[in-house]
Amino acid sequence: MNLDAMDVHEFTGVASGGDRGFGGIDTGFEHGGTKHGDIESQPHDQVHGLVGGEKMFPEASTRPLPGLMSSPVTAGLDPIFWLHHANIDRLWQSWRQSDSQNTDPEEASWKKGPASLGQHKFVVPLPDGSQWEYTPEQMSDFAGVGYTYSDFSPAGAPLAAVAGRTATSPGAVAMARSTGAAVEVLGANAQALPVAGKGAETSVQLDARTHTKVAARLAAGPAPGARAEQVFLNLENVRGYSDATVLQVYLQFAGKDGAPSFERQVGSIGLFGITKATEGDTGHAGDGLSYALNITKPYSEFAGSGNTDLAKVGVRLQAVAPVQQSADVSVGRISIVRQGD
Repeated sequence: MNLDAMDVHEFTGVASGGDRGFGGIDTGFEHGGTKHGDIESQPHDQVHGLVGGEKMFPEASTRPLPGLMSSPVTAGLDPIFWLHHANIDRLWQSWRQSDSQNTDPEEASWKKGPASLGQHKFVVPLPDGSQWEYTPEQMSDFAGVGYTYSDFSPAGAPLAAVAGRTATSPGAVAMARSTGAAVEVLGANAQALPVAGKGAETSVQLDARTHTKVAARLAAGPAPGARAEQVFLNLENVRGYSDATVLQVYLQFAGKDGAPSFERQVGSIGLFGITKATEGDTGHAGDGLSYALNITKPYSEFAGSGNTDLAKVGVRLQAVAPVQQSADVSVGRISIVRQGD
């Protein structure tokens, strides 16, 4: 597990392969989205799969059956669900308090919720039988809903020094949204990748000209006022029937002039929600789930080696627990993209 999402400053990201943002891309109301934001991808999704797990019951199904926490349909039946989601709520507030750049969206459609557009209402049943309708804006003020947490520190340094600051405090600086940044593909693997047992491996073919351009920008750093160059690994259209699966993701770079290759872990993904995304509904038609991992640091190391003539980057997916063959897990495409001005 990691809390890398806490270092992302933009709430809203892009769907085109770049930074998803802390909260995710702009979808409107969507309960079963296929492109999760950073805090949802990690730690939210992976805790669900690691806690719930799965098990084979051959007399009932040829596919692994999920534990309660591993399926979006049944997760709320496990008491730990409520502790887990309280922690995600706590981390969200911790993110908002940790840096003045970290702000929730300002759009009226976000603050007022989908009900303001004539869509789904957020409703809580009260003890007296009445219903309370609420908006995301109301949830941003703990005083208004009558609760708080004893500690807003993530796993790293304590945030006591900024505990009194909120995303709406005076002087807060809103970040530009990621939607203005260009996304360009550096390369992709050749075909869909089945994932079973301990995992799977493939390679991404890089475009030499684009790689050279990105290497130069990473070495030079951003111009004043420009967006820093970033590189992302995309795992697109991941399909299957194993919501509990967690895959650790590694990149393998060849060394320069015959030097040994080196490998770096660049993150992990949890397939929580993959069954629904595979079977599809009226909104997604079985497109599966897609993930974007920020690989700027290891890619910079590779680019800085001066090894600009190499054509491929290896990708290794290592399963935390064995993936059953009958789960039919596969990655439609793995690509590497750059995002910047």
